[in-house]
Amino acid sequence: MSASSLFDGSPTSLGGDGYYNASNPSTTNGNYTPPASYGGGCVHTGPFANTAVHFRNFPPLGSINSLPADTLDYQPHCLKRNLNSAILSNSNSEDDINQVLQSNSMAEFQHRMDSIFYPSGANSPNYGVHAGGHGAVGGDMSDFFASAADPVFWLHHSMIDKIWTQWQAADPKNRQFALNGTNYLLNPPNTTAVSVNYKQDFGYLDLPWALGDLMDVTKGPFCYKYE
Repeated sequence: MSASSLFDGSPTSLGGDGYYNASNPSTTNGNYTPPASYGGGCVHTGPFANTAVHFRNFPPLGSINSLPADTLDYQPHCLKRNLNSAILSNSNSEDDINQVLQSNSMAEFQHRMDSIFYPSGANSPNYGVHAGGHGAVGGDMSDFFASAADPVFWLHHSMIDKIWTQWQAADPKNRQFALNGTNYLLNPPNTTAVSVNYKQDFGYLDLPWALGDLMDVTKGPFCYKYE
């Protein structure tokens, strides 16, 4: 990954890897531990070298039951990365993306995007196309709650949005407004099943929106397309 034009630390890249920090290892998947990488610390090359981000880091997802009281406190720290080519090659290949696009249902689409969150995907080197992108960049990108602090987050999620849009376009009648699950991660019991009429609260960022108004990139608050 560090040889990619995205991460080689050149002036036109998104910055390089972090300094080596053994205390910040790559993301594991159950019993699977990827080969060691050589970052984990502050990004030190390229346009985002020594960049301060302002949102705190959080414990790994699954190790906390609720967000701490200081969640929104100002807690600046350096942007961290831990590039791991093994996670990327096992989760984000062209074949992996094609498998997502060949999904027959939204449930199948979600599983292939984030297989690390499903029992059948545990202990596997394939984290899923979405989760794999986060895990491969590591550092702040592997923080479930704070990953948007890394500029590469926006490039990655633009690609996820593109894949979803392509999947919808292959069968608009059945896929344009296809949803699956509840309003909580991993769909725990006694949570609300979502529909196109479900109002998503965006907190400080925006007024609530019905999900159905956010599922077509050419309508609602959007006006763009992919080529």
